[in-house]
Amino acid sequence: MGCGGSKEIVFHKIPHKEYGLNLNPTNIGVFKRCEKSILLENGETYSYYDIDSYSIFRLDKFSVIPILILHDFSYSKEIFKTLIEKLIKVGFRCIVPDLRGHGKTTYKTTVNSLNDYIDDIKNLSDLIGIKKYHGIIGWSFGGAIALKISIDLPDYLNKLVLINSIPVQGLKINFNFDSNEKENKERDTENKESDKESDKENRENDKENDKENKENYKENKENNKQNDKQNDKETNSKLITKEMIRNYSDIKILMNFINEGCTNSNYIKIKEFFYKGDFNQNGKPTDETLFNLTNSLIEFKCPIDAFFLMANFNISDDNTFTEGTNEINKIKIPILLLHGKKDCKINLQLKYDEIELLDKNQINYENYFYENGGHFVLCDDFHIIIKKIKFFLKC
Repeated sequence: MGCGGSKEIVFHKIPHKEYGLNLNPTNIGVFKRCEKSILLENGETYSYYDIDSYSIFRLDKFSVIPILILHDFSYSKEIFKTLIEKLIKVGFRCIVPDLRGHGKTTYKTTVNSLNDYIDDIKNLSDLIGIKKYHGIIGWSFGGAIALKISIDLPDYLNKLVLINSIPVQGLKINFNFDSNEKENKERDTENKESDKESDKENRENDKENDKENKENYKENKENNKQNDKQNDKETNSKLITKEMIRNYSDIKILMNFINEGCTNSNYIKIKEFFYKGDFNQNGKPTDETLFNLTNSLIEFKCPIDAFFLMANFNISDDNTFTEGTNEINKIKIPILLLHGKKDCKINLQLKYDEIELLDKNQINYENYFYENGGHFVLCDDFHIIIKKIKFFLKC
């Protein structure tokens, strides 16, 4: 589907070369200059970037259009520096906060729902004089928050860009695997021994009994398969608890890193974790990026609470994994969906199922899959994707 709907906005290409400047915010210290903090009404101190072409060149003849950019679970605003650089070149004003409990933003009050994050963002925007965003870009967990904003505050934005976002029907997370792994191995060993004994007995039986045993085995296997499928559905349909999250392997890795700090062994583990989960394809992160990521994790203050909200997110009428709110039909703005096919964190089938739900609810969207993209698809196919984002936001 097309971008449709909204009035065309005139964008200006910033003539940075005419001013003898190479527009690289990292080199000219723009990020340091444009990093700000502000005290919200709820007592939280929010750290954020407020950066645009005017803040660099002081050229008031160029208009700036506000864009909100939201990071993923456990990350911070630092991950978007390259994206910000590209967007400010075409006239966007980028507001990029550290969400509550992430990065340099405080965590004085527990987040109990995504509405807490939305209230923070609304308060921050009011304080800096922004009443409406032309668009919101959300990556993964940030995409879930962006979707909720489009539902709860429909007049607050014109467009939505979702980068490897949590699907509208939620995530399927196998919390039972870690706790049952040992039990499963023991059961496999017992089954092998049992199979040996069965083989010996079967050889002593006549051909008719052997045929009957095979038929029974096939029938039992099919019954077990159906039972496992039903049990899996019933397990995931229940509310995912914080106790389940505390015992989840990925959370244990994060908690060890947060509690013990950036030791050599922890750094190696977390580097492997990032490569496996987010940067597993073409675009490998630079040492500077990894340094920023490890700092984000050290500053991460709410892994259990934030993951709890992420794991229970579901705005559809599909209750396969968690109870859905069926708010999807309230989305009235165009959406750009970008997803890496080799995402190790969000199953590709979930994204196909999400598209069916969007079609079912007649949502205006564009969708692009990238063959070599991982979870942070911007790292793998940046130049292709940034063109899609700029075109979508400008049309």
